[in-house]
Amino acid sequence: MKKITYVAGQYSQFKLNDGTRLFIETLPEKVRIKKMVLCFIPTKILWDFSFPFYIRTVGRAWDLAKEILDLVLQSIEDCKTLNELKQRLHSETTSLLLDWVERNKERAYLKGMEELGSFAAKKYVKSSPMLRDAVAVSQDTMEIIGDYGKLLENLPTNEKESSRLLHPLSLLPHLKDKIDNAIKIALGIARDEETKNHLETALMALEDFIPDDEVPEKPEENMKAWLSRKDWGNPKAKELFGITLTKMFVKKYGENAEQKLEEFLQDLKKNNKH
Repeated sequence: MKKITYVAGQYSQFKLNDGTRLFIETLPEKVRIKKMVLCFIPTKILWDFSFPFYIRTVGRAWDLAKEILDLVLQSIEDCKTLNELKQRLHSETTSLLLDWVERNKERAYLKGMEELGSFAAKKYVKSSPMLRDAVAVSQDTMEIIGDYGKLLENLPTNEKESSRLLHPLSLLPHLKDKIDNAIKIALGIARDEETKNHLETALMALEDFIPDDEVPEKPEENMKAWLSRKDWGNPKAKELFGITLTKMFVKKYGENAEQKLEEFLQDLKKNNKH
């Protein structure tokens, strides 16, 4: 098999040793392969696989679609003839995709919710306890949580905010009280434990958004202010705070993170005594 064209997550045209040309593409809910005529016109569908969730939008391929396209191509890369390809697709490739769906379904449901909101949730309602929880929440509530979730996801890529643990209130996509209320509504309805954990983590992270004029600009001062605001008596929160702090030091100091973190905490203890 020889690749002729390839666009990650979207499509690929390839040619078998017997001269047959084929076209594989990802669609919002499926991946399919068509046989080509006149070397450039995809016609008859040779094989397809439908997913119980969205893997992309019409205009944009998500990571899900990229993984799936590559998985299918890898599963058939040594096929030489059309008959061999058909057999492979209906056996090994289909089996691989069924396994992929089982391992990635909750991740895919969340991605669909993040990208498409309640539209995706309604499609998945029968497939996921996580989304059965979500559908019980109003569309406005889901949109508020979704907008806030996107902000949290993008913070590490923001050059300025990635070095901070306390962030300006003005970054929030909605009023802090509205986000707080939306998360608590969802928590009151959620039945799935993983959903509850995600929501509780998001609620704790909301505490880190404070009035803009109270956010220390210097990373070290910002970190100290963040530590001083935390309730270290809450075991679950304490674990999350520790993970957050460690990640920050690993990003800044690399291999020396452990030593630098220890020095920082020792210095903090000394200053608190005075």
